[in-house]
Amino acid sequence: MILMGTATILYEYKRDVVYSLVIISILLVSIYILLYFPEGHILHYIFASIAFISILLFMIRHSNRECYQECYVLHILLLIQMLLLLLLIINIDDNIFLYESIYLLNFAIFYFYIHI
Repeated sequence: MILMGTATILYEYKRDVVYSLVIISILLVSIYILLYFPEGHILHYIFASIAFISILLFMIRHSNRECYQECYVLHILLLIQMLLLLLLIINIDDNIFLYESIYLLNFAIFYFYIHI
C-alpha cells in the first residue's frame, strides 16, 4: 500500500499540478492514519472524514480544471460523489460499507477518466 501511495505521489509530482499533489498527499496520509484506529474510535471518523473530503475536493478541482469544453462525464461523477457523501453522512450509524465502496469506486473511475 505504501508503494502504491509513493508511486501516486511521484506521479502527481511529475504532472506538476500543486493542488493535486497536496490533495492526494492529504488523502493518503489520512488513509494511513485512519487504519491505525478501530472503527468506532473518534480518530477513525476524523481521518475518514478528511479522506472523503479530500477525494471530493480533488474531484471538484479537476472537474473545473479539466473541462475546458463541455465535460458531462466528470460533472456526473462529481454529482454522484456528492450524493454518496450525503448518504454516508445520513447513514453514519448504519452499516455504510456499501456506500464507502461505491464512493471509492466512483473516485477510481473519475481518476482513471481524467488520465485517459
